[in-house]
Amino acid sequence: MQIFVERSSNNKHLNTINIRHVANSIRTHGTGIMNTTVNFTYQFLSKKFFVFSQFMFDEHIKSKLIKVNFPAAPTPSAMKFGVV
Repeated sequence: MQIFVERSSNNKHLNTINIRHVANSIRTHGTGIMNTTVNFTYQFLSKKFFVFSQFMFDEHIKSKLIKVNFPAAPTPSAMKFGVV
């Protein structure tokens, strides 16, 4: 089961939502809410990715990332033969 939890709150409780809540909402309000939900989510993610993109192009961050030695991703042929 997938559950989304509110990041922070000034209250004693955090809000959560899961797939059952989404299904019940669609049953109650109809599929008309889907267009609004998709548009809201797209706008939200678009803003987050823009900020992330700006962050990645920051020279200080870029220089730190260049210094980090990330392991190479396995090639498809290596994965095919189990050499990972």
